[in-house]
Amino acid sequence: MSKVQKSLSLALLALLFPACDGDPCRTADDCTNLGKCTQQNSTCVVGSDADCRLSTGCTGQGKCTLESGACAVKTDADCRLASACKDNGKCTAKAGACAATSDADCKKATDCGYFGLCALGKADACVAKTDRNCEESTISCKQQGKCSVGSAGQCEADSAADCQKSQDCKLHGKCAVEAGACLAKSDTDCKASQVACKYSGKCAAGTAGACVATSSSDCQASQGCNLNGLCSLSGGACAAVGNGDCTSSLACTKEARCKAEGGVCVK
Repeated sequence: MSKVQKSLSLALLALLFPACDGDPCRTADDCTNLGKCTQQNSTCVVGSDADCRLSTGCTGQGKCTLESGACAVKTDADCRLASACKDNGKCTAKAGACAATSDADCKKATDCGYFGLCALGKADACVAKTDRNCEESTISCKQQGKCSVGSAGQCEADSAADCQKSQDCKLHGKCAVEAGACLAKSDTDCKASQVACKYSGKCAAGTAGACVATSSSDCQASQGCNLNGLCSLSGGACAAVGNGDCTSSLACTKEARCKAEGGVCVK
């Protein structure tokens, strides 16, 4: 190849693969997603285990080892690098994937503390096996009122009392139990809710188990109106429909967001 041809070839490669720290593949989506972070003959490929460890396949699913040109789950160590282990208790390499294989791994996972999934169940996954698993969970029980173990190994709402103690009741009016979940079923519960009614003007129970806005007066009395100009009823919610909604709000006086656009106040 002549010097001229070589220069042209290098220029073409520079256009196709803009330089970044000497390796253009490092900035490509396939590097992030698949570990194809090494340039080889103008193509991005998985060049090493280190490439795999740069990918979301490694951090999420444990695909941290190079095998046959792709990133794969090969060892327990791969799994322990991944959120599949930290979050879901799937810390053992099994048949090319990370799997839950012990109560101990399930108990250490964030899904145990959040959702009560603290025991090994079928299909290599962590499940809730006792009411205590559920009662100690921060999201399932304390937030959502799902404090009893259900037949499918998940935490469910089993009593109105559990729903009424939940954050979702206090904040969103979801104080009644139905089909294993806490739902907003009465206007009284919605009117007492701190977020749904007092902030968002959603003070009536809708048909889908959530509080909805049904009157302009509720919107105008809400914190969302005072703070962000969400003062007009629009499709079951409170929104900034006209500039007048915005001009009387703190969004306008404090942040110069005085124009209604797309249901919100903007500059």
